[in-house]
This record gives sequence, C-alpha cells and structure tokens, in this order.
Amino acid sequence: MPRYLRSQSQPPQAVVGRVCSRTRYSEHTQDQRDRSWCEGVPLLANVARGYNPDSAAYLPRFSVELNLTHLFKHSDGVCEFAPLSVIFEEDSAGDYLYVLLEGEVTVSIKQTDVWQLRAGDIFGEMALIDHRPRSATAIARTSVRAVRIDEARFLYMVQQTPYFSLHVMRVMAERLRALDETLS
Repeated sequence: MPRYLRSQSQPPQAVVGRVCSRTRYSEHTQDQRDRSWCEGVPLLANVARGYNPDSAAYLPRFSVELNLTHLFKHSDGVCEFAPLSVIFEEDSAGDYLYVLLEGEVTVSIKQTDVWQLRAGDIFGEMALIDHRPRSATAIARTSVRAVRIDEARFLYMVQQTPYFSLHVMRVMAERLRALDETLS
C-alpha cells in the first residue's frame, strides 16, 4: 500500500522495524507499535515515554517554554509607552493583545491592582479572543516597549506556532486560577 494511503493510526512497518529491529512487527500489540513509532519521531519521543494506555487520564504534557521576548524582538508593531501612561482602559474596545518586550506594566480590575507584568508577559488577550470590551486597565509603570498584535496576526501565530496558542491558554488559565483563589 502506498505510504500516502496508510492510516495515520497505523505506523509504517519500515519505521517500526527500524526502531524495534529485534522483534517482528506482527508480535507487537497496537499500543507497543504506537509507542515504538512515536519513539522514532523526535518530537513525539517524550510523549511515547510517558504513554500509559491503561490510564484514562492520559494526556501528553509538553514542557515547551516560549521566550516571547526573543520571538517578537525584531517584530513590527512595537509601541512605546512612557511611565504612568495608560495602555488601555477597562471597558474600552479590545482590538490588540500585547507582548511586553521591556519594562513593567500593572494590570488592574475595578481600580485594584491584580498583576505586575514584566518582559515576556502578554496582556490584553481576552478582549482579542472574545471580542468584548476590556476587562481590565493596563498602566505602564516604567518605560515600556510592547508588540501590539491584532486579530489577523494572532490567528497567523496560532496557525504557524501552535505552542503560542498553548502559551496564551496557559496564561489565561493561570490568571483565572489566581483570581479564583483570591476570591475564595
């Protein structure tokens, strides 16, 4: 069968034979074949080592750290803000998310400071994602350089750099949990 017609769930025999050269392909269970196939692919090797087919809660965990400062340092759309200037206000339209390259930003909700952000942090992501007014105010505490990302660029980043979208989701989850703990 041609390679392009093979099912994605069935690993090519040549790959499994190369990875597990001492055992015949037919002697493996499906889970062993899947694990062996993953070990032969560098990106999936860590997933294969943590694979437990008996665990219903199995979810591969990727520990990829994105250095957003490095990723966006030569980017277009860099904005500069003077100390104590308002970057955006609560209830204003949110057409951009920001990646903080330099400086410090304070994010406040209903005039209460909730986060102090530094280089590499993102802010303003919620309004960009849900198209609703901003839920917080962002104020530059020092001189700030930040990359402004509109929706088209955000969608491009999500498509071209999947770890970027995972990073944004993790930031949102961390902030939601922090607010939840504060309210509890």
